[in-house]
Amino acid sequence: MTKAAVIGRGIIGCAWAVAFARSGFTVVLVGDRGEAHDAAMRRIEGGLKALEGAGLIPSASAALARVSAGGPMAEALQGADIAIENLPEDVEKKRACFADMDAAAPAACILGSSTSGIPSSRFTEHLAGRGRCLVTHPANPPFLLPAVELVPAPWTTPETMERCRALMTQAGMSPVVMKKEIPGFVISRLLAAVIGEAMGLVSQGYVEADGVERAIKDAIALRWSFMGPLETMSINAPDGFRDAAGRYGPGLRAMGKQLFVGADWDTATIDDIHAQLMQHIGGDVGQRQTWRDNRLAALLQHKATMNEKFGS
Repeated sequence: MTKAAVIGRGIIGCAWAVAFARSGFTVVLVGDRGEAHDAAMRRIEGGLKALEGAGLIPSASAALARVSAGGPMAEALQGADIAIENLPEDVEKKRACFADMDAAAPAACILGSSTSGIPSSRFTEHLAGRGRCLVTHPANPPFLLPAVELVPAPWTTPETMERCRALMTQAGMSPVVMKKEIPGFVISRLLAAVIGEAMGLVSQGYVEADGVERAIKDAIALRWSFMGPLETMSINAPDGFRDAAGRYGPGLRAMGKQLFVGADWDTATIDDIHAQLMQHIGGDVGQRQTWRDNRLAALLQHKATMNEKFGS
């Protein structure tokens, strides 16, 4: 049975445990049993029950039985096929963790980091086994949003990239295989562009936050839930992307020079958008997260049905 070791028992670490356990992996959480482990297991159980409730897995209890505490690093990583670090965005903490992982893991074990924007070259260059290290950055939560960015350092071997791609596919993920590093990778950079423009449109008085939300969720996101922006543009013209670029490119390029993407995130705008959104969600972020996850689970089930009916 394929084994995944999870380092860090916070939100992302627990979400990785859910993703691996639902796909038949044996999952070991680094660290001894105790309050932290018990809290993590409750979070993991909740995620698995949500998947079972949506009809995405047959049994939450069977998946949960594959998750355990593994004690210290040297014990937990024994026999692991992949180990993923999920610590805070701190280079020195990640450097120390990867040193421990590299010393403890078997030679064939892939070492990944869930960092959302720090290139792994900043904390793996000193390792004897640096060729097996890479970024494995998931969307959140990874058991409901399957995209995972696989980002090589300059020394990550092609074999590591391919084996990691295969393992992530086995885990039900959708690998975004990058060719080289760039800060922010793909997902965060795309988010930065959209969120920055959204904030600019609100701060400059063109639209309220609600209008931005509707423009995305009731137009752009409906198409983007099953095709990306490049394919969306490609099929908006009879002869594909080149045709679309000729028709719409000049206008989009001119518009691009006027975007608010790089504007400062000023306090007044942040406070204004925060107030509007808290009113919209009723003031309870945790409750809204549960609402989001339930809708994502239902959407995943729908997409699977549609893929069987129409193709992916």
